[in-house]
Amino acid sequence: MALPVCETCDLVSTIPTGDIRKLIYRLDVGPIADEEHFVVRWKAQGTYHGGMPGVPAESVGRKVDFSGTDILRIVGGKMAEYWGNTDSLLFAQQLGMVPLPSESPKQGESS
Repeated sequence: MALPVCETCDLVSTIPTGDIRKLIYRLDVGPIADEEHFVVRWKAQGTYHGGMPGVPAESVGRKVDFSGTDILRIVGGKMAEYWGNTDSLLFAQQLGMVPLPSESPKQGESS
């Protein structure tokens, strides 16, 4: 089954939870397809422009870089089911919504 694929899409999107302009998507793996499934692993990069609740004001202008996996089940040439997995923790850490894990001392080193 041949499905159209955009290997690099330059999108300007306003999402309900914020505004990220010119989010660039790149496919890392795939697409992988069989009779019923279409799978891609993607990476997104962009700049945060504000508008998401809980994000510190100083995060405006920060670059974000996160990834995810999309799986679609196709029936009769149409999408019947969709599963998405996005690294939203990394995204939230990059925007300062969630603290980055503190670096713990390596084994054998004192803190």
